[in-house]
Amino acid sequence: MNLQWLPMARLGVLGAVSFFALITLATSAAYISTTLSANLRVDGIRAWPQTSADPFAAFDLVVALFTLLTLPAMIAIDFFRKGAFTSMIMVEAGWLSFLWVMWLAAAGFTVSSISNLLSLCSVNPGVSNLQGACRNTQAAAAFGFLSWLTLMAYSGGILVLAFLSQQRGVQVWRSSVRDAKFNAFSSNVPPVNASGGYYASVSTNYDGQNYPMTTGGTTPSGASGGYSNSGIGSGPYPLV
Repeated sequence: MNLQWLPMARLGVLGAVSFFALITLATSAAYISTTLSANLRVDGIRAWPQTSADPFAAFDLVVALFTLLTLPAMIAIDFFRKGAFTSMIMVEAGWLSFLWVMWLAAAGFTVSSISNLLSLCSVNPGVSNLQGACRNTQAAAAFGFLSWLTLMAYSGGILVLAFLSQQRGVQVWRSSVRDAKFNAFSSNVPPVNASGGYYASVSTNYDGQNYPMTTGGTTPSGASGGYSNSGIGSGPYPLV
């Protein structure tokens, strides 16, 4: 299996998710700014400005910040410094798995929190601030789900490759994706035969030489190895 494309896929994944996080950061910040500064009344009751940010928008903002602070740094460190601990597969897979869980939680939290807001948008199409807030929250949820799917697919893929390499006797957990030899086999693993088993190496002391048989049934003196013939010819039948 040719995996030379994997380092480029890693770069594409981390770059794409960083871009998704930037969009989420911008839309969440715009929504928070709108709800804290704009004036909105619903049925005579003041809805905006709020005294604090909505929890789902603040959570989106935090997850996006975590992503933007770490993923570009991981790209840069792997490019300029070979063998850095942040590029190890065990570190990278662990952190990216944590991030995709956070992105899934953020996107799900956003979707479950904006149902009333979307209802207001549907019955008030002429309120520009309200329509902008709805677009921002929908964009944050959409890019949150995209970040989740992208990170989960990539981190799951490198975990599977690392476990398969471990079964072949090759440890890649401390290697980077760029340097890992996922297709290698350990020299300590015996070759597999056609029936699916392993060939066993058998040692023998037989030296492969033929020695003439004497009438007494013993090998010539000084011969090393071979099989002992002592006792042959001592019966009632003579040797020919």
